[in-house]
Amino acid sequence: MKPFIQTATGRLFDFSAPRAEDVNIADIAHALALNCRYNGHTHYDSLPVLYSVGEHACHVHDLVSPPARKHALLHDATEAYMPDVSAPLKAYLRSIGCTVIDELEANIWGVIVEAFDIELYDAEVHEVDKRLIGDEAIDLMHPVHDDWFLPLGYGIDVTDPWPPKRTVWEFMHRWEKLCDH
Repeated sequence: MKPFIQTATGRLFDFSAPRAEDVNIADIAHALALNCRYNGHTHYDSLPVLYSVGEHACHVHDLVSPPARKHALLHDATEAYMPDVSAPLKAYLRSIGCTVIDELEANIWGVIVEAFDIELYDAEVHEVDKRLIGDEAIDLMHPVHDDWFLPLGYGIDVTDPWPPKRTVWEFMHRWEKLCDH
């Protein structure tokens, strides 16, 4: 049996041979709306808050320059096809010589870039993504280090978290605006 998953639109995504034609924006929006950031360890006043990868992607999109927005919206799109592996766990796995997660993620990212003809703005998207982590830590988590990342001052509205349907709508609305230009 080939190592594949069936996506929300019914496509079969084969991990052993990912193809651009098996990547679909609706699948990405759907899956990212249901994937929790920080392995689901987000909260407000000790109550759980669903803060999805999809909502995060929309915020990164909103904070970068217009040319970088497509890359920003899709910067975590690999997580639609494979589970998110937290940065600390990835660093640990690399430290013990395990690079299979990095290799799989790079292969999937490659077909996503091909499927959507993404022009890369790595430095800008990476900077905004990492700084947004500072805002997310302040608003959605227990503060661990004051000097983790320099927050943007963006502020995540934890009193009105985006449910999955809204996240899909917000994600697709941004995507459609990008495709209109």
